[in-house]
This record gives sequence, structure tokens and C-alpha cells, in this order.
Amino acid sequence: MTHRTDGKLHRLSSGIVERPVTRRRQSVSAPSSGATLIELLIVMGILAILMAVAIPTLRYATKDRTIREGARELVAFIERAKARAVELDRPAGIWIQRQDATAAGAQRGVRVFLCETPPPFSGTTASSRVVIANPASVGDLLNLPPGTPANFLYFDNQEYLNGISPTQMSLDRRIILSRVPPGGLFRMQLGNRAPDYWVERVVDNSGSLQLKVVRFVTVPEFIRNADPVLSTNNGLPPMAGGMPFTILFPPRRVAGTSMEFPRDIVIDLAISGMTASGFQFQAPLRPALGSASNPLPGDPRPVLIVFSPDGSIDTVTYATRPNAPANPAVEVVTVPPFGHVFLHLGRGSQIGRPPSALGYQSPNFTGNLLDTSNIWVTINHLSGKVTTAENIDWRTSQGNKNPPSTPPPGWILALSREVARTNTSMGGR
Repeated sequence: MTHRTDGKLHRLSSGIVERPVTRRRQSVSAPSSGATLIELLIVMGILAILMAVAIPTLRYATKDRTIREGARELVAFIERAKARAVELDRPAGIWIQRQDATAAGAQRGVRVFLCETPPPFSGTTASSRVVIANPASVGDLLNLPPGTPANFLYFDNQEYLNGISPTQMSLDRRIILSRVPPGGLFRMQLGNRAPDYWVERVVDNSGSLQLKVVRFVTVPEFIRNADPVLSTNNGLPPMAGGMPFTILFPPRRVAGTSMEFPRDIVIDLAISGMTASGFQFQAPLRPALGSASNPLPGDPRPVLIVFSPDGSIDTVTYATRPNAPANPAVEVVTVPPFGHVFLHLGRGSQIGRPPSALGYQSPNFTGNLLDTSNIWVTINHLSGKVTTAENIDWRTSQGNKNPPSTPPPGWILALSREVARTNTSMGGR
């Protein structure tokens, strides 16, 4: 066995070459420089300032995206309703459900459903007829004393002669009552010609079985002084004076077809409506009429916007007080659109604030009208075209260099809606 004595290679007897072991010097590196406590505090301070600037910006950007997403969903849902009307070849639309019957909740449209008009009903047989008993003239139609037995509908001789009871009524009446709730309205046409009549299922002590003509949908000039239909006379059987009829039932909500808005996004019905400054969709009992400790309740019944198969708006349904302030009774009316329909997409938390938030006293507005991140969804009543536009700041909007210091009621709303109507629909961001 050989030994290594001089640092050279030596061949062992086994033939393996043994390398010498050399010792390496450990290099001592220079100490690394680190941040001092003061430098760390400075960096943290800069980061804190940047976060303070960036977080609100991100928050508002996220909020804007949320309301834009809600607007896109609503527009898509409206287009779906219009397509449904074309598919059915009869009116269909959207059903805007209010949150609840509280003063502020009744102004919040929180959910939207599809609604459809059922097929027309002309009776169960080809010979079905209707008689209007003791018809009043057109001019007296809305001025009859309470309890006057006029303008009631009868569908067979037994009903007319023996009265109506839960066990004694015609099949036609049973079908109508199954589709119209007490107090509900439907349209009826006699003899397949104008005019159309509004018929109400009467709410009375007889069990809400009576159906009564209450007014005309439209009154053409040539029938203004005519009776709606001849009643029985000259001893003839009651139905001898009957006429064929066609009934258009009110739209029904379609189950399982609804959309909900993102969190806190609602349709502000308090400032939505028709024409430049209409408040038709506002709940009849306004929050401003009550107080914070004892607010008046709102009417929770929905708003319906129904489209014809040609895309135009057919009818609009909403609750209102048509004879206020003399008569505070709330009625549900179905009318042709007065003009463009404006839906204000805002925040539920901004509904019910004091009117003074606008800078003047008025019960007609809420804080949403001052929020420039909100969106107007506008529906052209003639073409059905749906557009969206950002809400404007009326104090700085173009063309409004010198706004009045105390705007009259409706002034701000009219300006905002006019801009929404004339602007090109905004794109998604």
C-alpha cells in the first residue's frame, strides 16, 4: 500500500489513482446591507397613501360595474319579453315586483318576471252570448249612483232570471272568475268590433260573482251617444238581445322566469314612469307624506309593461289614486303608454331619504336622482327600442349653465329623462 507524502498522485496497488486532498480557504464575504427601521416605515407610509387613494377608486369602479351589470340584465330580459310576444302572437311583457308594502319598500322594484296574456276567450261554445243588463248610456257610464243594477254581464237565461250563486252560474262565468281575482279588470269586445270595454269583477256581498262594465278603453266619436248593447225587451228571452263577445284577460306572471338584481340594485319606482316628468309607477302613498316614526304604507302591487307582437308597448299597468286628493282610494289601472317609459336603476339604500337631499322640499324625488353612477333604461313606446344612459348631474350638465337655485318639482327629473331619451345607448364596460 503506497502513501501520499508530496501531494502528487500515487498509484495504489489496486490500480486506483488517489487524488491528494487539498484544503480550500473559506472566503469571507462582505456583510450585506439591510433596510433600516426608518426606511421600512417610509416605504410602509408610501404604500398606505397609495392604498388610501386606490381603494375608493376600486370600490366605486366595482359599484359602477355592478349597476351596469344590472342594466344589461334588465335590457336582456325586456328583449326576451318582446321575443315572447312574437312567439305567442299575443301581448307579453315584464312584471316588476315591489319589495313590500312599507313606505320605502313599495318604491323598490327588486325582481322582474315575465308575464303573458292568456289566449282570447269567446265562450265555451260557438253560440256563446252575453247581455249587459239595463245598460247606461256612454255619458253616464262612470256617473252611476252606487248600487245601481246597471251594466252587469249575464251569459245565459238562468243567470239573468234567477240570479247568480256559487252553485248556479254559467260555465262561461266560472271560467272568467277562475282567471280574474276580485277587483280585477279585463277587456271585452262585443260583436268583434270597437269599442273595447273594461269589465271589473265586482267586490261585493254577493261573493264577488258579478261582472260589470265600468268604462271604455277608448270611445270612438261615432258611439259617444250610443248604448253599449241593447238589453232584453218586448218580452223576448233575455239572451235574445245577447251579442258575441271576446275577452282579453289580464297578463299572468310566468312562474320560473325571473331575474334578480345584484345586491342593493333596484328599480327606483319613485322616479320611474312615463313621459318627461310622470310619476305613474310611484307607490300611491308616498313616504314623504308620513314621518320617520310612523310612515304611511305603500301599495305593493306590481308594475306591468306589456308589449305587442310588433314590438311596441301595448299597455302599462300600475296602482294609482286617480281621484286624489278628493278620493284617496287606490285603483289599479291599465292604460296605453302616454310616451316613452323610463326605468331608473339605482340603489335601494338611497330610497326613502328626505326630499331635502335634493336641495329643495318635494315629495317627488329620492337620493338616486343625484347619483351619477345610476342608469336610465328607456323604452320607446312606439318601436319598443330599449336604450341605456348614465344619470346626469343636473347642476353641471351641458346646456344647463344657470340652473335655478330652487328648481320646481319635476324640473330635475324632466332634464334627466330628456338626456336619457336623446343620448345614444351606452356600451358595456
